[in-house]
Amino acid sequence: MIRAPREHQRKVPGGTVGAVPPADPMTIPFPERRADAPGGAAFLASLADMKLSARQEAMAAALLAGDVPARLRRFVEVTLTRRGHTAALRVAPDFLLIGSDEDFVTAPLRALVAQRVADALGCVVPTRPLVDAVLAAGAKAPLVGMWRKDAPDGWLESWRCHRDHQARIQRPAAPAGALVAGYLKDVVLTPSLQKKVARNRRWPVAIYGAWDASKGKVVQGLVRDHAIDYVDLQPRDAPRVGRHDARRRRALGRRRARRPRPRRSALRRRRHRPRALRAREVAARRAVAA
Repeated sequence: MIRAPREHQRKVPGGTVGAVPPADPMTIPFPERRADAPGGAAFLASLADMKLSARQEAMAAALLAGDVPARLRRFVEVTLTRRGHTAALRVAPDFLLIGSDEDFVTAPLRALVAQRVADALGCVVPTRPLVDAVLAAGAKAPLVGMWRKDAPDGWLESWRCHRDHQARIQRPAAPAGALVAGYLKDVVLTPSLQKKVARNRRWPVAIYGAWDASKGKVVQGLVRDHAIDYVDLQPRDAPRVGRHDARRRRALGRRRARRPRPRRSALRRRRHRPRALRAREVAARRAVAA
């Protein structure tokens, strides 16, 4: 999440756009955290009986109500150089967190919910070059996938997966407020999404990032083949439907939807059948006349 230029900010219902004091532009405009706000563990436990969509709305409401730790309340400047131009961008120091500094949990949001939170804070979702810049400048921790061979259907969307993932996250050794990255994937913006929408008439999501310490590079290259409500908490090499598998399945689906093409001999019989029928009819008439 990065700070949007003022000309690109817009008012949204329940948002806090424009709440940053001009004297302190490095402050992320979260409201003040309530004194009786629950900690991260208690908040996560309160989501146990909710479905995924309800959990997403509860996390967005908690973020917009200011239930975030102090380490997430100030931007960090990152320098980005592209095509001979250099820009200083203000980015959040960590992924979205809910709770206090001593007790917090991550808030993995779907693309549309994350965009709504970013809009309310006057920010934008990052791009792929910005994710690379954050990984280069911040303290990195590797992604811990949550795919399981014996996982039940809907495991990655379940509350248990979210709870277990909190215990497995390996956070980098960095002081509070320092820039950290790598232990989750990013929902990113890319111009190719418009082409996808125009071609397929559906809204995809673009996913990129996470850090692989053994290979020294990102785990997930840019992927734009998943639907907008896709949930992803596993590495790319896990045996899940990836980019190439999705293409192959779509091709198989189109093939099955088509009618089977008849063999050449059947086409020949079908083509010459009317002529043979006419010949038999003419022969029958001649026999009756004789």
